[in-house]
Amino acid sequence: MIDFLGEFLFRLSGGHLLLAAFYAGVFVMLMTSLGSLLALFVHRMPAWGVDVSISFAAGVMIVASFTSLILPGIEAARSFAPVGIGILLGIILIHGMDRFIPHEHLVKGYEGPRELKEKLRMIWLIIFAVMIHNLPEGLAVGTTMVFDLKLGIITAIA
Repeated sequence: MIDFLGEFLFRLSGGHLLLAAFYAGVFVMLMTSLGSLLALFVHRMPAWGVDVSISFAAGVMIVASFTSLILPGIEAARSFAPVGIGILLGIILIHGMDRFIPHEHLVKGYEGPRELKEKLRMIWLIIFAVMIHNLPEGLAVGTTMVFDLKLGIITAIA
């Protein structure tokens, strides 16, 4: 199945890996949207259901990051140093975005510079929140796709 998807993406993109990575990102977006449709049909989910769902998603992403990104990166670089620097830069980037880009959480409420709270509409705060939370996933899929098409597809599916 993975080989079929790889061949499909490769042909669809005309052999351009960056275009294949873009198409994989579109696939991830569509699957995320499909998964969010559950919210339209489930009006009230019990707390344990939310906990299980979040834990499952976090586990899948951690496994995907190690097996599809970190370990192949160490193998390709023959050293942990560049991979470690990349991980550290990623942490700094996401922390900076979380701290300085205003966004809205359903439970925690507003986060970001206070002076921007009144200037931005709620929809922009939600858009920024989605962007902050989905950027690492998109970077993971794109980076892996350019490095290895098969691993990229596995990461996109995960």
